[in-house]
Amino acid sequence: MSRLLRAFKWLWGTSWPLYAALVLAANLIGALAIMAFIRFLVPMPEVRSFTSEVPHLEVIGLTYLAFAVIVGVVATLFLFRPVLEWQRHPDDHDPNMVRNLVMRLPVYQAVVCAAVWVIGIAIAVVTAASASGRLALVIGLATALAGMVVVLITYLLAERLVRPVAASALARRFEDSTLEPPITQRLRLTWIMTTALPVLGILLLALGQRAGFFMGNAGELIPGIVALSLTVLVTGFVGTTFAIMSVVDPVLELQEAINRVRRGDTNVQVDIYDGSEMGVLQAGFNEMMRGLKERQRVRDIFGRYVGAEVAKRALEERPTLGGEDRKVAVLFVDVIGSTTFAVNHTPEEVVEALNQFFEHVVEVVHRNKGIINKFQGDAALAVFGAPISLPDSTSHALTA
Repeated sequence: MSRLLRAFKWLWGTSWPLYAALVLAANLIGALAIMAFIRFLVPMPEVRSFTSEVPHLEVIGLTYLAFAVIVGVVATLFLFRPVLEWQRHPDDHDPNMVRNLVMRLPVYQAVVCAAVWVIGIAIAVVTAASASGRLALVIGLATALAGMVVVLITYLLAERLVRPVAASALARRFEDSTLEPPITQRLRLTWIMTTALPVLGILLLALGQRAGFFMGNAGELIPGIVALSLTVLVTGFVGTTFAIMSVVDPVLELQEAINRVRRGDTNVQVDIYDGSEMGVLQAGFNEMMRGLKERQRVRDIFGRYVGAEVAKRALEERPTLGGEDRKVAVLFVDVIGSTTFAVNHTPEEVVEALNQFFEHVVEVVHRNKGIINKFQGDAALAVFGAPISLPDSTSHALTA
C-alpha cells in the first residue's frame, strides 16, 4: 500500500495529471457538444419522441460516459506504464524501447480515443435504431463527424504535451518514427478534420432538409447551421494553432540556437521531440554543432603549438605538393644558467619556471607572426616567414 502511495505521490508531481485532465476535457467537451446539438438543434420529431419515450436514457448516457472515462484511463495507463516506469528508474529499461514508445504515444492516445468513440457511437446508433432508422442514421453521421474532430484534436494535444518526455527520451539518440506523419500530411489532416468535416456537417443538414429528413421549413435549420459555423471557427482555429505550433516552435528554437552560435557560443544543443522532418532537422543541427565544437577544439589545441593564424590556414586551405621558396628568419632562444638553476631547485620548481618562460616566448613569437618550430630542453626554436608568408621576416624576428 505504501508503495502505491509513493508511486501516486510521484505521479502527481509530474506533468501527467495535466495531460490526463486536458485530454479528458477535450473528449468530454466534444461528447457534450454533439449530444446538445442533436437534442436541441436537429429539427426531427423522432429526436423529441426518442428522448421522451426511451426509458432511462440519461442514465444510459451517464453510465457510458463513466465507462468511457474508466476505459480510457485504464488503457492509457497500460500503454504509458513503461514510460512512467522509465521516468522513475531510467537505468532499468531499454532506451531503444522507450524511445520508440514515446514517439508513438500521441498515436496510441488517438487510437484509445477513437476506440472509445466508436463504442459510444455503436451504442447510440443501436439504441436509436430501436425507435427510428432515420434517427439512427442522423445520430451515427453526427457523432462520427464529431468523433473524428475530437480524435485529431486529442492527437495534436497529446503531441504537444508529450514534448518534454520525448526530449528526455531522445536526448542521446534520435529515432525516426514511422508513425509520426510528415508535416505536410499533418497540416492537411488538420484542415480536413477541423474545418472540412464541420463544413460537411452543414452540407448534410442542407441535403437532409431537401430529402425530407427534417420537419418544418428551411428556417428550422438556421440554429444548427449557426452552431456548426461557430464550430468550424473554433475547431479550425484550435487545430490550426496546434499544427502551426508543432512547426513554428522548433523553428523558433533553432533560430535562437543559431543566434547563440553567431555570438560565439558553440555549446548549443536543441531538444529533439519530433519524429517527422522537424526531428531530422533538430538532430542535424545537434550533429552539426558537435562537428563545429570538435573543429573549434582542434583549432584551439593546434593553435597553441603553431599559432592561431597557422592553425586557421592549415584547417581552411588545401596543402600543395612540391614545397615553396621562402625567405625566413630563425630565432633560437636559450636559458643561460639553466643547469645551475636545476641543481639548486626541486623538479617541480624547474618545470614551473620553464613553463612560465616558454609561455612568454610563445606569446611574443605569435604576436610577431612567427611559429614555434620545436622545444628542446630549455631552448625554443622559432621561425618567421613560413608557413605564413611575411614581407619582412627578419624585422619580425628582431622585434620578437
